[in-house]
Amino acid sequence: MQDIGGIRIVLSSINDVYRLHHDIVKSKGRFEHEALLPPHDYIKQPKADGYRSLHQVFKYKNSNAPELDGLFIELQIRTKLQHSWATAVETLGLIEKSSFKTGEGADDFKRFFKLASALFAYHEKQPIIDELAGQPITKLADELLSLEQDLRIYSKLKGLIVTAKHIETTSNKSDEYHLMELDTSKESAAVSLIPFTKSQLELAESFYKMRELETQHSPNIEVVLIAAGNLKDIKKAYPNYFLDTQDFIKNLKSICQKIKK
Repeated sequence: MQDIGGIRIVLSSINDVYRLHHDIVKSKGRFEHEALLPPHDYIKQPKADGYRSLHQVFKYKNSNAPELDGLFIELQIRTKLQHSWATAVETLGLIEKSSFKTGEGADDFKRFFKLASALFAYHEKQPIIDELAGQPITKLADELLSLEQDLRIYSKLKGLIVTAKHIETTSNKSDEYHLMELDTSKESAAVSLIPFTKSQLELAESFYKMRELETQHSPNIEVVLIAAGNLKDIKKAYPNYFLDTQDFIKNLKSICQKIKK
């Protein structure tokens, strides 16, 4: 392990991101850590999957703990839009049982997030991923809306928000697993939950498999077995993921509406 730690800063605008980065790198006397330039600028050159953020690595230096000198600290600076995209990728991955950020998952979901990234980049007047560069923005918005209608991504994200809130506020501490059944046939997704303790994992998995078979011909019914630990991991990485996920939906809808006009 080379990193001693990581820091993420979320700001309102692109200008704020680059202004803060400049101030930190150029500051003298505030700390001794060495900035390894140039930074990894995934805003000007987005990753192929749509990820956007500015990454600056520092070589750690501390006279009080010289044994740690030479290890790395990574600073991630991004806008609220970029952060809401990353939160949505992580959150939907829990429902789809796929780590989209590491390249796993179905192509249509990954395509949706590429399109969302492109629309956010367009809104922020920044480069979009190479795969979509040069295409009319109206065409990208139309494709995203079509995919969303087919995949019901907004409903799934809203359903998980409801589920997570319920688990946090009403579940017993002994409940380790929750079978979430999500009906996305309407705009406001209907959610039902069945809790299981850690010792009931085998029962939970059996019940999950049974409901999957029973609903396999119902495309609007999504059955997911969620481990409480997975939700805790998301909340640890994205402390405000309720608001971030809601912002992702709200902003994407708003940007699409403006483009369509």
